[in-house]
Amino acid sequence: MKRFKFSLGCGVLLLATTPFHVTLERTMVGLSGFNFINYLLLGVLLAFMVLALARSLAEGNVLGVGSVLLAAAVMGYFFFVRRIFLNHAHFRLMLHLTEFFILGVILAKENKRQMSALPFVILLAAAFGCEWIQRLVPGMRFDFHDVWLNGIAGLIGLAVGYF
Repeated sequence: MKRFKFSLGCGVLLLATTPFHVTLERTMVGLSGFNFINYLLLGVLLAFMVLALARSLAEGNVLGVGSVLLAAAVMGYFFFVRRIFLNHAHFRLMLHLTEFFILGVILAKENKRQMSALPFVILLAAAFGCEWIQRLVPGMRFDFHDVWLNGIAGLIGLAVGYF
């Protein structure tokens, strides 16, 4: 448990800021810089994926290259086919996908030396907890679909972070 202290801290921070996502969304949607924030979030995700891809290519790791390309394809599906990117109605979802992706990367980095199932447990508990907290906030609701999407974004982060 000691080696996951940074990722546990990030998970607690993610859960603590969840009630403020509605306020953040209302503020961001009204700003002229809304598209900039969306591009910034997308840039963070792309930077992680490009770095992981470059490292896998440099090491000649075919499994790593395949995993990163699969991760990019799944995130591309969420953002562009499901029309989450640059969509005012889905800004919170894009924010969650980015947060859980980064949490997954951090968990993978902390789990490299000694493999365990604890990162999966932390990730799924955070995904479930995030939605459960939303149930307590007026104007938000618990949705298993969002738990599923948060978990997938975290698993993609785990795959990218591992390579």
